[in-house]
Amino acid sequence: MTDGLTLTRRRLERNEEAELDKGDVLVFNPSVTSNGGLSEAFRIFVNPSTLTKPPAIRRRPGVPVPEESTTVMLFQPTTDPVGPDVATNDDEHNTFAAFFGPHDRRNGLVTPTNNPDMEVTEPGVLSAAMYASEQTPLDAPLHFLSTNNILSNLIFDSTPLWEAKGWIGVPLAQFVKPFMNRLRQRARQDASGPSPQTFHKANPPARVIDPRFELTGAKLSSLTQALAYRGIIEQHKAPQRRQTEENLAAAKTHMQTPQMRSTIWMSTRHKDFSRPFAVFLWKIMHGGLKCGAYWNRIQGYEDRAMCSHCGAIESIQHILFECEAAGQSLIWSLVRTIWEKKGIKWPSLSATDILTLGLTTWVDQKGRVRQGATRLWRVLISEAVHLIWKLRCDRVIGHAEDEQWEHRETLVWNKLQFTLNSRLALDVEAVKRKYGGSALKRDLVLATWNKVLRDEPALPMDWTAYTGFLVGRTPALRVDLEPD
Repeated sequence: MTDGLTLTRRRLERNEEAELDKGDVLVFNPSVTSNGGLSEAFRIFVNPSTLTKPPAIRRRPGVPVPEESTTVMLFQPTTDPVGPDVATNDDEHNTFAAFFGPHDRRNGLVTPTNNPDMEVTEPGVLSAAMYASEQTPLDAPLHFLSTNNILSNLIFDSTPLWEAKGWIGVPLAQFVKPFMNRLRQRARQDASGPSPQTFHKANPPARVIDPRFELTGAKLSSLTQALAYRGIIEQHKAPQRRQTEENLAAAKTHMQTPQMRSTIWMSTRHKDFSRPFAVFLWKIMHGGLKCGAYWNRIQGYEDRAMCSHCGAIESIQHILFECEAAGQSLIWSLVRTIWEKKGIKWPSLSATDILTLGLTTWVDQKGRVRQGATRLWRVLISEAVHLIWKLRCDRVIGHAEDEQWEHRETLVWNKLQFTLNSRLALDVEAVKRKYGGSALKRDLVLATWNKVLRDEPALPMDWTAYTGFLVGRTPALRVDLEPD
C-alpha cells in the first residue's frame, strides 16, 4: 500500500528543472520512505517514541476546490505596518510579514525566536512560514511566495541532507524540524515560489510535532565516525561546569563586541596557537588545571593550593602575572621588549586576556586589522604563557623537595629564545609550496616577524628563503630579545 506522501517521478523531475527566478514552482516532497540498500533504510539514534506510532499515511484529498487554495506572501517590511502602538526592538530587522490577502485577519508580523543554548537566531522567513502553515487548514493547498530563496533552500537543499544525518550538529534543527513535520501533515501538496495593508503582531508559532510524521535518526550511509561521536554527545549531554560558565561569561564581558559561545570555543583552537598551548587553554577554560582552588576540594592536600614561594592562592592569575618566583616577570619583560619593536604600546594583561587571545586583534589608525601584528601578538603571548606554566611545573613538581629552588635567569632567557626561534623556523618552513593549500602566505609571515629580528637590515628582503638557521651563518635568522 502506498503512503500517498511521495511525489511522482515526473513531479520530482520538474522540481529539479525549476528556476525560481523565472517564476517556476517547487512542490514539497513529504515522503518519509527511503529507497536503496540496507544502509539507506537503517537509521541510528532513532527516537524510540516515534516507533510506537502508526505509520504516516496521507488521506486522499478528494475533489480539489480552487477556492481552498491559499497563497501567502512572505516578505520583510521596510516600514512599521502595525502602527505606533507596537514596540520595536533590535530584532525588528528580522521580523517577517505573512500576507494572506487584503484585510485578511490572518495577516501578521512574526518575530523569529532564538535558541539560547546554541545561540542561533531563526530565519525570519522560516518563522513567518511556520505561522502561515498553522493558520491554514491541513486540507487546503498552500503556496508560499517569498522575497528571497532562504525558505526554498532550507526545504529542498539543506533539509534532505540534515535528515539523512539525523539532524546531528544542526543549530537550526529545533526550528526546521517542526516546520517540516507540519508540511508532511498536510493533505494537499504545498508549493514554494519566488518572490499598504494592516497587520497585527502575531503570536509565535506553536511548533507542535506529530510523532507520525517525525523522521529521526541518521542513515547508516551518511554516518561517519565524527558524526557518530557528535550524535553520542548530543544524546548524553553532560552538565555544564560552573568554572566553565564563569570563564565564558568573563570572556564575553571582556570583549567589546558581543561574542557567541561557539566563537569563543573556536578561538581557543586558533591556527596561530601551537597544539600544546591550545590544550592548555582548553584546560584553563574548564578549570581543569591542578593548581589553586583545585586542591581545596581534596582533603589533606589543601596546602597545595598555596604558592610555595609567595604564600598566596596559586590561581592562574597568580602563576602567570603575580608570582615573584624567577621566570614570570623576566619572560613578560622580554616579550614586552619584542612587542614594542612593532611600535605598539604594551597593554596590561590579565587571565581574561588569555581566554580571549584568539579573538584579540590589533588595528591601524584607519580601523583596519593589522594581520602581522595580530599574529605576532598571538604567538608571543601564547608561547610566553605556556613557557611560564612549564617553568612553574618544573619548580613546583620537579623540585618539590627544595622550596627555595628557582630557575636561573640565563636559563629562562635561553628557553624563551629557543621557543620563539622555533616558531620562526616553523613559519619559514610552512611557506614552502610543497605544503599546497596548507602553506602559510609568505607576506603574512614577513609581516609577522618584521622589526623583531636580529640584524634585520642585513637580511634579504625575503628572508623566508634564507638558510640562516645553520650554525655559523652570519647574519643569523633569530628573534631579537635585546632592547633597542
